[in-house]
Amino acid sequence: MNFRRYSRYIKLIFFAWDIILLNFAYFVSYYFRYGEFHRFFSTESQTILLISNVIWLLIISYLNSYKFIRVEPIEKILARSFNLVLYHMAIIFATLLILKFDDISRARLLYFYSAFLAEIFFSRIFFIHILKNLRRKG
Repeated sequence: MNFRRYSRYIKLIFFAWDIILLNFAYFVSYYFRYGEFHRFFSTESQTILLISNVIWLLIISYLNSYKFIRVEPIEKILARSFNLVLYHMAIIFATLLILKFDDISRARLLYFYSAFLAEIFFSRIFFIHILKNLRRKG
């Protein structure tokens, strides 16, 4: 099977997967913080989730973060991913201050970024191994 014709979809797959991970981490962090989803659909919570998605997409697009060079060490990819999450966190905290969203728990955001970072790291390692295997096959 020739995988080369599908290579243009790899960035799109990473893009979609990161958004899934971000939303899942946000959802899980809410449960860890509150133990239920009673206020999950509040305007502030949903606004921050929407802003988080948009900011992640902008950061990824602006910094061209899905370039995986064949010989690039995985440590460099993980360091770049860590920096992306830090940029995202800084922008979200600034947004919270600007919009004066006091109901957003800082502990919940800590859970969110911990979960998101772990998900990003594990998914990057997993996908890099898949890409290496696909490249080996041609």
